[in-house]
Parts: sequence; structure tokens; C-alpha cells
Amino acid sequence: MMKTTQGAAVAHTLRTAVLAFGLALAAQTSAQAAHWTLLSPGAGFDLLDQSGQVGGEGAGQAVIGALQDLSGPGQVLLADSLAGGAQSLGSASMEQGHSHLIVVDTQTAPDTADVMLSASQYWNVAATTQTTVSGFNLTQDLALGGLRLLIAGDAGEAAGTRVRVDFTGSADALFGGLPGLGEVGLSLDISRGTDSLARHDSLWSASGSQQIHLSFEAVVGDELVLTLSAHQQLTQGLPALLDADQRLNIDRSGLLQGQLTVAAVPEPQSLAMLLGGLAVLGGVLRRRAQDL
Repeated sequence: MMKTTQGAAVAHTLRTAVLAFGLALAAQTSAQAAHWTLLSPGAGFDLLDQSGQVGGEGAGQAVIGALQDLSGPGQVLLADSLAGGAQSLGSASMEQGHSHLIVVDTQTAPDTADVMLSASQYWNVAATTQTTVSGFNLTQDLALGGLRLLIAGDAGEAAGTRVRVDFTGSADALFGGLPGLGEVGLSLDISRGTDSLARHDSLWSASGSQQIHLSFEAVVGDELVLTLSAHQQLTQGLPALLDADQRLNIDRSGLLQGQLTVAAVPEPQSLAMLLGGLAVLGGVLRRRAQDL
């Protein structure tokens, strides 16, 4: 009976010790947490220039510097769009539009910044009589530069503490309609001062999708600069002949999106001390149990 009671006491002591070390480890890890603080929203830029000939008549649209700033606290939101811009031509009717969107939002969670850059356009022709579409050209640029994020420590966290920064997301390009010589490019760069810490560049000549994972180490107190950009270019090859009631729909889009997170990096010496202490205590308790 005595051995059973002593064994139960040892087991209880072991469970208590494991729990105590687990809580200490969790406290050590959580103490090294950090969060984003938006220091500067940077500056956005957009450009769209598309033009062509429909039955010998010129048509198109040009947009530059039209981004509206809809930002709020801890958030950058820049947008510009046109839907259903219609034009009547002698041999056809035409609709054109575009959408530009830039989002960097640190409000969802303190250690996470949601990131999105989206640039798209369309140019749709509906023939009323036989007609020819020729000489179509498209240039589209959308960018955000100079956005500054501070890695701020939580309560009691010292500057210089190591953290890990990750960006996980995707880049997508869509090509629709007119065949020709075209490309869609998307870029993300994260830098500190003049040093680029992580970068993604992708370039497509056809529809595609790519997963992105960037990771690097930084410290509490670092100021990171985020740069996003999208570029589209299309030059029509041979003229496109449309019969009456036929349509030619030209659309292109590029999308880069994901989440930028900052997380603790437990110090090696702290982990070693905790795990070493747990191993020693476990050995002592095992010997006590064998002696009973």
C-alpha cells in the first residue's frame, strides 16, 4: 500500500514538473513575440494605355495617376477602376474597363500583414457589320513603393531580439482573347535599408499560377520596406477579322497576394537550459521510482 502511495506521489510530481517546464517554455517563446506597426504608407502609381483600330477608327483609353487613397489606421488601400466604358464605332460597339487595387492591412492580426496587388483590364469589341481589329497595344503598370513596416516588440520585449519573417502567398496571371506578343510580370521585394532581404519575380507569356514562400530572419526594431509592382504588355500580331455579330474579348490580369507574418525565434541557450533541466529532473524522478 505504501509503495502504491509513493508511486502515485512520484507520478504526480513528474506530471507537475513536466507541466511547469512546459509553461516556462511557452512563456519563453511567447515573450519573444512581435507585431507590425505601419510607419509610412509609401506611394502608389498606376498607368494604363491601350489603343487599337476597329474598322479603321481609333479607340482606347489612357489612365495615369488615378489611384484613390481609401486607407485607414494601420492599412493602405489604393484603388482605381472603370467598368463599362462604352464607345460606338461605325462597324462595331466597344466596351473597355480596368481595375487597379493595392492593399496592405495590418489590422487583421498584430503579427500578420495582408498583402494584395491586382491589375486587370478588358477591351471587348462587338461587330455590327464585318470589321477588322488591328494594331492593338496595351501597357499597364501598377506599383507601391516606400511602404515602411516596423517590427515592434510586445510588452517587455527588447530591441534586437531575433524574429522570423515569412511571406506565404501566390502570383497569378490570366490571358484571355487576342493572341499576340504579350507578358505579365509581378514582383515583391522586402528590404532593410539598401539590402534586399527577400524577393519574388515572375514573368508569364501565358496564363499561370505560382506559389510564393519567402523567409528570413530579422530583429525587433527593424524597419522593413515593402515594394510591389505589376507590369503588362501586349502587342497585336495579325489583324483580327470579325463578321457581323462576332465578338473579340481581350482581357489580361495579374494578381499577387499573401500574408506577411512575424514570429518568435526562441533563443538556443534558453531552449537548451529548459530541455536540459527537464531531462535531469526526469532522470532523478525515474531513479526515485525504481528505488520504491
